[in-house]
Amino acid sequence: MHLVFFSLNNRVVGEAFNHYKNIMFQLRGNEVIIKGAALAERGEFSLTHELFSLGMSFSGNLSRQTYCSGDPISL
Repeated sequence: MHLVFFSLNNRVVGEAFNHYKNIMFQLRGNEVIIKGAALAERGEFSLTHELFSLGMSFSGNLSRQTYCSGDPISL
């Protein structure tokens, strides 16, 4: 499983959901939890690069990012 955590403004979530339909987004406060394990495992795109670009392109307030692969993380 690959998880990417961003602290972004809410506008980014809606825009991202429209652009990346195969990635699941969850909003927890100001933290966006983005899950894209299936796409990353098939190598269809670079998960970390794409999501970093996504945050920057919508001028989100990218205050924290954590990349993790392996076991699920308890939040």
